[in-house]
Amino acid sequence: MDELRELTMEEVRDKFLDQVWVLIDYWYSLKDRTVRDRMEGVVFSVLSTLDGGSSLPKFIVAPDPHQDDKEYNQEQGESWYPLNDVDIKVDIAGGLHEHFYKARNDV
Repeated sequence: MDELRELTMEEVRDKFLDQVWVLIDYWYSLKDRTVRDRMEGVVFSVLSTLDGGSSLPKFIVAPDPHQDDKEYNQEQGESWYPLNDVDIKVDIAGGLHEHFYKARNDV
């Protein structure tokens, strides 16, 4: 038996991408659904995966702006994304799938 250890970045990435392909294959197989329904299903399922709603843990989903973005946006008179370089200040995962349909503009 292999020694138990922390997964590497590559292993975590591979597990996540494997899950995404499982979701694509599942939603593609639903031929009785419209293309729009299947597209929404894939996105909703990926968001659920990021939120921890699968066999994978919740992932951190946080903006990672360039260090010059704050100054540039201030010069443009615009707000800016927070830096998440040391402490994660803004992690939007955990409820993405719950907010997905609320964010639709045509509803």
